[in-house]
Amino acid sequence: TFAYRLHFENEPAEELARELAGKLPEGMDRIFFVSGGSEATESCIKLARQWAVATGQPKRWKVITRFPSYHGGTLGSLSVTGDDALAETFIPMMQVMPTVPAPAAWRDRDNLSMEQRGIRYADMLEEKILAEGPESVLAFIMEPVGGAATAALVAPDSYYPRIREICDRYSILLIHDEVMSGAGRTGQFLGGDHWNCKPDIVALSKGLGS
Repeated sequence: TFAYRLHFENEPAEELARELAGKLPEGMDRIFFVSGGSEATESCIKLARQWAVATGQPKRWKVITRFPSYHGGTLGSLSVTGDDALAETFIPMMQVMPTVPAPAAWRDRDNLSMEQRGIRYADMLEEKILAEGPESVLAFIMEPVGGAATAALVAPDSYYPRIREICDRYSILLIHDEVMSGAGRTGQFLGGDHWNCKPDIVALSKGLGS
């Protein structure tokens, strides 16, 4: 017999929710269970949109993402996946979201320090927000530690707090996709815990089952 998860309670789910809330950053104490990583990231996007509508900001709908990136294969998660080859077939069926470059600072050939490069990449988010219109931007989604698309990419330390600062400046939600980096895989429960960059919403999946 199948029972939809929101229609009934069960003790194992409640126990897991309490345990997860105890491991997440302070204030992150609401847990929503879904079937896997793609649905998790898509649910984050939908939750962000519901927040905007509930707080009287219905014009906010754009979710800025990084290129390259991978956030899932469902239409919603694919719309924020920075991979042209994966998205091409389905573009007529979905709203493709704006992108900023992934912070592959180690590739840059300039005279900047890694700290300066981190700031530069983060500031690209602000430039994109201003170009799109701050009143229309809902959220920024990123993997604190890169996964399938960027092979464990880690930005310079200066990148993470700057991203948080920019999101706060424009009242934009910060979504961390921790499907691959979360649940202790980096030595902290969340990959983002290594930096002062607390997200507003976080997606977890694979690591919880391993």
